[in-house]
Formats: sequence, C-alpha cells, structure tokens
Amino acid sequence: MKAFFHICYILGALLSALLLTGSITSPASQALAQTIRRGAGLTPAEQNSVTILVLDMSGSMSASDPAGLRCSAANAFIDLSGPGNYIGVVALDGNGTTGGPHNFPLAQSWANPGEMATPLQHQALQKTITEQSHHCQPDSTTPTYDALHRALQMLQQATQDQPRPGSVVLLTDGNPDPGTNDQVNAIQSELLPQFKQHNWSIDTIALGNNAPIQAGTPYHSFHEFLSGLANATSGKFYDDANGVIQGQPSPLNIAPFFVDIFARHNHRTVGDDIGLTQPNGSVSRAFNVTSYTDNLDVVVIKDQPGTTVVLQDPQGHNISAQPGVFVSNADPYYVIYSIDRPQQGDWNLAVTGSGRFLMKSLKASSLALSALDISQANLQSGAQSALALGQPITVSTHLTYHGEAITDNTVSLTGHVAYNGAGGQYSQDFALDSKATPGTYTGTIFVPENAPSGSYDITVNSYSVSLAHTLSSQLRSLRLEHFPEPNLLSPATQQPTDQEITVQVVEWDTALRLLYGLPFSPIAWLSQWPLQGIPAQPAASIEGQTLLRQQAYTHAQVRAEAIPPNAKDPVPVQVQNRQGGRFALALPNAQSGPYRLLFHTRGSFADSHGDFGTIQRELRVALVAPTWLQTLRAWLITLLYGLLLLLLVLLVRYALLPHPFGEVLVSQEGEAVGNIRLQRARRGPLQALLHPQLLRSRQAGLPPGLRLRFKHGGGIEVARDASAGTSWHKSDSEPVQPAFQELHELHYRPPEEDPGEAMATYHIQARHTPDTEEIDKLYEESGRPDTSSSRSNRHQKRRKAAHIDNSEDDIF
Repeated sequence: MKAFFHICYILGALLSALLLTGSITSPASQALAQTIRRGAGLTPAEQNSVTILVLDMSGSMSASDPAGLRCSAANAFIDLSGPGNYIGVVALDGNGTTGGPHNFPLAQSWANPGEMATPLQHQALQKTITEQSHHCQPDSTTPTYDALHRALQMLQQATQDQPRPGSVVLLTDGNPDPGTNDQVNAIQSELLPQFKQHNWSIDTIALGNNAPIQAGTPYHSFHEFLSGLANATSGKFYDDANGVIQGQPSPLNIAPFFVDIFARHNHRTVGDDIGLTQPNGSVSRAFNVTSYTDNLDVVVIKDQPGTTVVLQDPQGHNISAQPGVFVSNADPYYVIYSIDRPQQGDWNLAVTGSGRFLMKSLKASSLALSALDISQANLQSGAQSALALGQPITVSTHLTYHGEAITDNTVSLTGHVAYNGAGGQYSQDFALDSKATPGTYTGTIFVPENAPSGSYDITVNSYSVSLAHTLSSQLRSLRLEHFPEPNLLSPATQQPTDQEITVQVVEWDTALRLLYGLPFSPIAWLSQWPLQGIPAQPAASIEGQTLLRQQAYTHAQVRAEAIPPNAKDPVPVQVQNRQGGRFALALPNAQSGPYRLLFHTRGSFADSHGDFGTIQRELRVALVAPTWLQTLRAWLITLLYGLLLLLLVLLVRYALLPHPFGEVLVSQEGEAVGNIRLQRARRGPLQALLHPQLLRSRQAGLPPGLRLRFKHGGGIEVARDASAGTSWHKSDSEPVQPAFQELHELHYRPPEEDPGEAMATYHIQARHTPDTEEIDKLYEESGRPDTSSSRSNRHQKRRKAAHIDNSEDDIF
C-alpha cells in the first residue's frame, strides 16, 4: 500500500510538472491533482478507522431538514477522510418490508465500508448517497433497530481481518417507528452490549423536537434515548437545538457536528478559528499555523451557496488544488482545504457574499501528546467501564515529537472536561504540569457528584509559552457515573468504610486442621459444633455493602478478586450478593498480611448501562490462635465424635456378624436327657456388642472350658479355652484343641475336683427340634426299653443336665 502511494505521488509530481505553470485551474487538471490525497505526518493507527454513517431519511425529515443539510454534512465528513479511513452508509429509511428476529421494519444498506484514499472514492460515495436518497428527500419510517444492526454487521465485517477502531454516527429526528418501545428495548438488550464489547462508540445527532417515549423503556424522551446510546458506548450526543443557529435547520449546526466527530476519532486538534460571522459583502480573518503542524484542514461552513471563499498562505498566495493540497468546493454549504506541511505563520481567509459563515481548523502535528492515562483512586478505567462522579480523577500524558517522548519547557498544557447531553451541560478547565515527574504532565479533575452522568470529553491541549496558539491536543471520551461503591464493613463499627480493615482469623492446631479440613461435605457439617462455626482451614469471612450517594444500592451485582500477600496475580473470590446492597465474601486458605480486593460491579441499565469499573479495597489478615476454651471444647466434642463413630461401627458390625443360633442335645449313658438352645444364652451387653459371634460354654449353661463361634451359613465351631483343662473331648476321645474347628459331638469328663458336674455327651446342631421328639429319637437309638423306671431316671437326668448355672455371667 505504501509503495502504491509513493508511485501515485511520483506520477502526480510528474503530471504536475507537465500540466502546471502555477496552479491547476482547469476542471480536468484539478480532478487529476486531487487524486493525490493528504496523509503526511499521520501514523497508520491514526489513519486506520471504520465509520458507519446512519442517516435518517424518514418522512418526518421534511420538517426537520427540508433542504437535505444532513447529506451535505455527511459529504463534508467524507471529504475530510483520507487513506486508512473506511466509511459505510446505512439509510434509516423503511421500504415497507419487515424481517429479522423481531420482524421489525428493515433499513437499507447503501454502501459497505470502503477506503477514502482519493477524491474519486469520495465522489463515488457522495454520488451513492445522492442517488439512493433521491437528493436527500424524506421517505418512510424509522427502523432504528435494523439500521444499527446493519451498522454493527458492517463493523464486524470490516474489522474481522484487521483490527481497526470503529464507530457509528447516528443522525435522526425521532424515535424508532413503528414499535418504539420494542425497538428501544431490543437495541438496549441486544445491540448495545455488542457495541460495548468491541469498544465501538455511537455518536448521536438529534434533529427536531424532543418527542416523549411511553413507559416501558429506560428512557422518557427521544433525546434521552440518543443520549443513552452515546453514554453507553462512550460516544457523544449532539443536539441541533444547541447549535449556533437555534430554532431552525441550518448547515451551521449540522456540519460542525460531523467535523467535530471526525476530529475526535482521527486525533486532530480542532480550532474554532473564526466564529459565526456575517460578511456583509466581504470580510477577511487571519489565523495562525505553528511550525509543528504537519497537516492542516480548513473547513469553512456557510449558509448561502453563493458565498465564495479564498484562502491565502502567509506569503499572500491564493491556495488552490495541487500536489499536497486538496480542495473541495462543489458543495453549496462548505469549502474544505486540506494542506500537507503548511507554512508557519498567519494565514488569511477572505469570504465574500451574504449570509453567515464560520471556520474550523483541524491540525495534525509532529509535536503531539500521548494517549491520555486516566485513573481514579481505587478505580481502574477501561473501554467498557466508568469512573465515579464526586471523586478526584487524575489525567496524565507525555509530550512527544514524531512519536518519541520529549521534554520542552517552552510548551505548557491545559485541560478541559465537558459533558453535553440530555442530562444537562457541564464543563471545567484544569491545569497540567510536570513538576512531580519531569516529562509526565499530570492534572486533577473533580467533577461533583451532582453533575450529570454520562459520556464526558476530556481534552488536553499543548500551547506555546504565550498560550496564543494550540500546538496539539489529545481527547478521550470517558463515562462518569453516579458510582455505587462496594465498601467493607468495619469489624469495630459494622459500618461501611473505604479504609483498610483488619480481620482476625482463627488458626486451629495442625491435628484439627487435618481432621476437619478433609474435602468431604459431612466433615464440614460436623465441624460446625466443635469448631463453633470457624473454618478448619484459616479463612476470612468479610461483610460489605454497596453504597450510592451514601445510601444502600440494591441493584448491584458484585464479583471480586483478591491479590494475596507477596503475590502479583489476582485469584477469584466467592461473593454472595444479598439484599439491601449487602454482600459477603470469603478468603479460603487465608494468609497473614495485606490483601488487595478488586471489586467488579454491575448495576441497573439506567444507572450505569450495565457495568461500572473496578474498585480496589485494602484488607489485612491477622492469624490468631484459638482461646483455651475454644480448644478444649473442640477436642472434647471431637472425642465424643470418636466414641459415637466407634459405637456406630460396632453396631454395624453387630448387625453384620452372626449371632448364637442352634442348640445342644445332652445325653448321659446313652440316654437323651435335655437340650439347650444357644440363642438363649446370657451374655453381658459389652461382649454381645464386641463379639456377637462368640459364646462361652458357661454362658450357654454348659460345663466351663469351651468357646463357641458361629458362622454365616449355619456352621458352629468350638475351641478349648487356653486356660481350661482337658475336660472336653472329641468323639475320638482326643481333647478339644484351642483352635476353632467345626465339631458335632463332644464329650465332657469333669475333673475330680468338680464333683458337681457329670459326664455327658453333647450333640451340637445348627437347627433345633422340639424337646420330646428329639429325646424320644435319641432313646430309640439307644436300644433300651422304655420302662417307667427308666423314663423316671431320664427325666431326673434331663432336669440336672438342663440346669443353667447363672452364678457367673462373664461379659467376655
């Protein structure tokens, strides 16, 4: 691209040498010279932007702009543009069709963004506007939603391959129509967030009367709606009623709006060199151009087509189109001169005719100011955020020459902050100096809290020592809002404060931290009682409240990040938004030392268009040990938890293990004398809980010295007590072993020192049968006759064998 421009420049110079003897005067040679467009002294970033012009062509324009002055103003914007400036055009004009997701009336796309590198490209776009608008004639409805939607799509398409700053100029004289409320609400909820996300501003120009808007939207009137669009996107709102000519449509109102918008987006220093003037035949006015000026645009706006304009350089030569000079004088309401590397000194503008005129100069200078750095205590400003009204704002910049920072004591800086919207007007001057840091110019602004909220222009100008001439300027649009501030509650007073607070955090001993810090939700629930609601791991819990004008702000949604001590990167913090503007946040794994909390706040659309900035608060965490009463309580309850857990385990074990079952059939001398049901054995509760599957023979009414173990599936095992003798024998007369084994028949031979016990045989079976049937069965197997004498002896033996000794109830 650069090579192309160099070739064009060389060709233009050669053609000029062949065709010019002084200045180009013929129409053909003038058009040829104009193919060389200015661009000296401007960096690629300054010459790389996309603007979509949305021009109202609705029927109501027959009253608001019957002469089509809006098209003339748009042409001036196009003529001011140059290489790297891309312009597209959308007609705010319905053609009777509807569509889209809401079935709204559809607008018209007249021209996709194209580069304005040469006058031929200017003329092509201006011709498109003239033809499509039928010479700027009013037509139909006002499909504002679809017009802005088309502008958004054009910006997305024009910036998808190469990032470029983008903006929209919306000129209209009325509310969206038809379906005003539906269109307004859809613009607010769907389109504005996308413009804000890409940092694409919407500059709005209102013509005509301020019509009301019915209830159901955030706005009450047409001007509030346009001002709201500008405020939400850091654009600027212009009102034709506040122009230099009030009460009637005039090019002296509309064209300066477009000139100002162009200058704001292309980093030009605007000079109101000649105010509103009545020639009364002929008048001359002088203005100064400094030595640092690389490019000069002179824009003369007039309200009579017959008025003529002549521009002279400091040597008195008339300026005409030639290489390095572009002249546009075809429009009846303006004349534009664009001059590369203009001479230093006093230039002269001569105007002849009737009516009134004014002149603005736009300058690009090699002596420039860096982009403004704007900050506020505890707040960080950004493209999508706002700063607070009623709080000091710091503005700083550097003086540069060809992009390099310099220090020049002959240059002084002044600043100006201004708001002009539907909410009213406000302006303030401020001074900047480099006393604190040489080379860095800093100033402070204080916009009071009762000033209107919205998009403010902050402009810094550099001057020569005499303050007579502006050398360069830098402008930045910034939203200032009635800012709801998140404040922490003071632990001492429980009142919101913006000062640093100290929070004491209990740090339990290592054992309790390990025990109750396990990542298991029931553990956290159980810790509430012993730890008295204090987290197991050191964690700070902080209460806060969001205030607006010292009152609780109920619409805020707060999220936060924390920068721990000795750390650089913030970490997310869990925030719980509560009623009444209150919120609570928790700092897990708190460390001792200072924290920085970064709050990101969102609010209602009417207050802040959805978001605020980032506010910083200071917090200091102090880790402290628990009191001895807190520690004692924690360990006592923990011990209780341990006992309860042990009991629960034992109960579960008790339910899972088998319990005594089955019976033992007793016989003496071959006669069945009784049976003993093992489940009726008497054991102590502790043994039953600890060893539900074990039983001692004495507890079951059997002779001592034997242990029984019950198994799932019906098995019963026996073992001899290690401390007992060898009174118990197996069926093969071998003593019962200390190790458990499953046996069905046992013989008991009492020791001589225990005459109270009798020899007997014991049959162990897992299932029991009725006493009489089993005894009769055993008797039949003995082969003895069932005489009355023998039956009587049998009953006596049964009673003796069935006697259970309860004198020793061993719990183990």
